[in-house]
This record gives sequence, structure tokens and C-alpha cells, in this order.
Amino acid sequence: MMNIAAWTAYGPPSVLSLRQVPIPEVSSTDILVRVKAAGVAGWDTEIRALAIPAPVNYLTRLAFAVMRPQTLGQQFVGVVEKVGDKVTRFKKGDKVYGTTGLFPCAYAQFLVVSVAKDPSSFAPENFLDPIVRHVPSFLSDPEASLLPLSGSEALSYVTQAGIGPTSRVLLVGAAGNVGIFAAQIAKRHLGAATVVAVDVGSARTEMLRALGCCDQIIDAAPENNTNTAADQGDDGTNPPSRTDSSSYLSRFPPASFDVIIDMPGVLSMRTVLTLLAPNGLYLPIVPTPSNAADSFFSWPDGKRTQGGAARYTYEGMETLEQMAEKGLVRVVVDKVFGLDRAREAHEHFEGKERRGCVAIVME
Repeated sequence: MMNIAAWTAYGPPSVLSLRQVPIPEVSSTDILVRVKAAGVAGWDTEIRALAIPAPVNYLTRLAFAVMRPQTLGQQFVGVVEKVGDKVTRFKKGDKVYGTTGLFPCAYAQFLVVSVAKDPSSFAPENFLDPIVRHVPSFLSDPEASLLPLSGSEALSYVTQAGIGPTSRVLLVGAAGNVGIFAAQIAKRHLGAATVVAVDVGSARTEMLRALGCCDQIIDAAPENNTNTAADQGDDGTNPPSRTDSSSYLSRFPPASFDVIIDMPGVLSMRTVLTLLAPNGLYLPIVPTPSNAADSFFSWPDGKRTQGGAARYTYEGMETLEQMAEKGLVRVVVDKVFGLDRAREAHEHFEGKERRGCVAIVME
């Protein structure tokens, strides 16, 4: 038997509880991994609460009704305990890390993951397939548990955005799991000319300052920003909602950015079109009916919107390993919780005082 952070209903962190279940069996192309740590991702908390915009929430609920996952977690690090008879890339005792694919199962003492696909034939568009690699020696367990999914997403987004040495980048939601990596990759790996990072609260903005890779950091907390006439309605009254007014961005003149990566998908197209330079790209990561529809429109001056589907590849993970070894990317681990405190891990992850990433360790 093994312990898992059981997930049996949609709702707040309190729906997670410690439970014992049988250790899963391996097939001929699987490996059984004794999990050392699982990285908490935004997707974990969104699935748990079903806090996903329509229509994706309906599709998610349907998929999980069929798969019936017992727990959460899609990125992990651990030691191979058993291998299927057709597995050649790994052996018992190997330390590995990676993603579980679509099926969440990492908040557990053991997990089974398929390694049937050869890395050379892996299709990056197929996010259903797991990616598993040997762990570099310079990564701690919590660090290694956060690089496969969160780091890979960030690398995918900034690569899709075509960021280069002349790019002026606005990163909204920069202190989240993916944003932390995206800011570092954009500045230190791709050499962006300017990276402006936006998030809410002093804890998160202080963490971004400590990273040392952002040219400007903005705290978007309402108390730090006041609506100006430029942010209000046409008659200067009835200011729109925060997601529409974005008063914290009113300090920037039109055409200030070549790339806007909007992690929470909160910016209005009015704000985006004002701030984007000609031929600029807006990349909203969280899909909403509004920004999904925007991607089909042709905007003036060559400005465009592109959907935020991430691509996970073995080559991407190798690139992240190289960046981490050179010090270009640092995995910022804020807090580590035991498996029996998975509920607290989610509470902290969703809280205002989080200063980086969160991991769950099994021992």
C-alpha cells in the first residue's frame, strides 16, 4: 500500500486528504517510480477547484470523469523502483524526473509512468505523453520537481513569442510558477532588451527583484495604483473593471512593447492594442472565450493574438538543464510541504504571501 493526497471532489484545498491505496502495477513499457517530490503547478489547483474558463472546464470534467484520477500532480522527481520488460532507457535505482502526461498522479509515494515513446520520435504537440529524463546532479529534489512542467511551459511560451535581443517584453503574472521561469529565460537566455514584470503584492514583487532579471517590476495591487482619465470611460467616469482598466500600465505610452505575455489572461484588447507596437504579439496563457475569439481577428498594424498552448519536449528539458547549470535559470523554491500537508501546500500556493514555487515531498 502507499499514501496519496487523495482528491475526490472539486472544491477548496480542504478536499485533499491523506489516504492509502494499492501501489500501481507496471506494464511492459512502464516504470514504477518511488516519488521523492512533486511540484505544485497552477494547473493542479485549477483542476482541484475546477477554476477553469468555459468551455475548457466542461471538457476537463468529462475527461476526468472517464480517467478517474485519485490524486493530482503532473511533475515529479523520484527513483525507479521497477521497470517493465520492454524498458531499455531506465533501470532500477535510476533517479528520474519528468511529467506524467495528461493523467495527474504525482501526489503519491509511488507512480507509474509510460516510457514507451522514444525521445527521438516524440511529438511536442502531444501533451498526453509523459516526458521522463535522468535527473542532473546539481538539482535538489524540490528544484527537479518543478522544472519539467513549469519550466517547460515557460520555455515554450517565450520561444513561441519569438523574443530576441531587440524585444520589449511585458510579462503579466510574472511571479507565478511559469512567470518566474519566463522572466529569466526571456532576459538571460534570449537576451530581451527590456523585461517589465507585473504581479500583485509586495511578497511577489520582492521575489522578482531578488531574481535580478527584470528591468522594471510593477505591483498591480489596487492600493498602489489609481485610475487616470486615460484608464476610464470616454467621459472620464465609471472606470472599467481592473481587468479592463489596467491602471498600473497607464504609465507606459502607446506601442511600448513588442511582446505581451499575459499569464492569467486578464488584459482587455483595448489595453493590449494600445501597448503593442506594430507587428507585436499578445500571448494570453489562460484561455477565455474572449481571448480565444481574439486570435481569429486581424488587428491593425500587424498586431496579433496567439493562443497559449504549451509544447513539452525532451529537447526543451535538456535546454532548461543547461540553463540551470550555467546559472541562467534558477528554480525559486519558496516552501516545501510533506505529503500529509498537501492541503496546506495548496493553501500557500494560492495565498498572497507566496514568494516562489511550492513542492510536496514524500518523506
